[in-house]
Amino acid sequence: MAVPNTIFLAGSAFLPQEKTCAVAIVPGHLVEFVPSGGQAGQLRPHTTAGGMATSMFALEVPTPDRRATTLPIDTPYQVGETVHWVMAQRCELLALVPASAAAIVTGDALVSNGDGTLKKQSTATEVVVAIAAEPVNNSAGGTPARIRVYGR
Repeated sequence: MAVPNTIFLAGSAFLPQEKTCAVAIVPGHLVEFVPSGGQAGQLRPHTTAGGMATSMFALEVPTPDRRATTLPIDTPYQVGETVHWVMAQRCELLALVPASAAAIVTGDALVSNGDGTLKKQSTATEVVVAIAAEPVNNSAGGTPARIRVYGR
């Protein structure tokens, strides 16, 4: 199946937000706010593997002239750019799993991998942020792969 050129795929409550990014962010990354310091309140990829997270995901980068919908979905946001993001509850979107990720099947609970990507939940103490909407096996992959997920 061809990968669509959008992160948000389906859902009833699509309220995109905007916030400056502290570091480069790829559309589909699980993101969080920097809690303190000079970049407090800016966005970054979620940093705590399996840790507390809210289902916040970066959307695709709009084109500079805003006439076309977006740039290709793998175009990253650069430091200091305005990131378009969404709270992914009761919706379907494209997220990322890391390179060499274990096989994921439809229905698997997904947690933060600590780098903006998602991994299969391995312990009951890990905080689930999404559910796999399709199977993905990136165990032989050298780069992150896209996966359709249901936000929680």
